[in-house]
Amino acid sequence: NIRIKTLREDLEKDNRSTSYEELYLICRKAIDIYEETKDPQDIDIYIDKKYFENLNELVEKSGIDLFKKYLLALIDFTNIKTILRLKKQGKDLNFLKKVIIDGGNISKKDYQGYLNKNIDSASPLFRSLDSAKYIARGIEEYEKTDSLSKFELEMDNYLTELVKESKKITYGPEVVFAYGYAKEIEIKNLRIILISKLNDLSPDFIRERLRETYV
Repeated sequence: NIRIKTLREDLEKDNRSTSYEELYLICRKAIDIYEETKDPQDIDIYIDKKYFENLNELVEKSGIDLFKKYLLALIDFTNIKTILRLKKQGKDLNFLKKVIIDGGNISKKDYQGYLNKNIDSASPLFRSLDSAKYIARGIEEYEKTDSLSKFELEMDNYLTELVKESKKITYGPEVVFAYGYAKEIEIKNLRIILISKLNDLSPDFIRERLRETYV
């Protein structure tokens, strides 16, 4: 919906954009934060927060149950992946508070209690969630390989299962959303296949990394 070139030029010239005012202000704030801290990670943190805030506003306006479930699950997976990384990096509580996204099924306070606790595949942190078995499989693989690629695969597979609920609906925004989501997963799978083939990786390796499809 936007012309990136126009937005970039407005930011470079410090010319407040009227066409993309909200996005301009977010980008301008991210730049200001970086100029103050000189830490590029702060740009990601701020932009991610604003992304989820904006997504939450859209979901609330829609009133669509599927969108609410999708957003809650996306936040849960994102936050669990974040805390696993932070534990590995030895980050402190203040940093955790800064990066955890608001609005998921798990409260920010619960995450804080697990910064110095072990999070395994049977952790009470996520055990009550509908996505628990997917999260557990991702963490189990992470414990073996120290890689979050399987965790990300499990996240995509769970979200695909959620989106499949729209198959029961013949008309509405859920149908359009499901179509867009299905295309995104197909593109992701194609990218995995092509990159793997370029690197002469085995068919078994490729199959293990492919996402479940909507069809």
